[in-house]
Amino acid sequence: MWNGRNENPYLGLLSLADAIVVTSDSVSMISEACFTGKPVYVEVLPDRSRRRQQFLSELARLGMVRFFYRKNRNVEIYAARRNPACS
Repeated sequence: MWNGRNENPYLGLLSLADAIVVTSDSVSMISEACFTGKPVYVEVLPDRSRRRQQFLSELARLGMVRFFYRKNRNVEIYAARRNPACS
């Protein structure tokens, strides 16, 4: 756990990941994950923000994110478009 005294390890941890899972409620978190060039999977949460939905739709159109929805305990992954970063 980061104690706030040393350098924040967050970006370093992102760079070590093989893939990143984020929730749809944070544009910053999604943007930082996409910046890594790693495959990014978005857990879609209920959201009434049209701007955030447009942001996610555009990232999906560009092939920068994939969405997954949980049905019971199984995870189904929906790819918007093939992207080398998401392969």
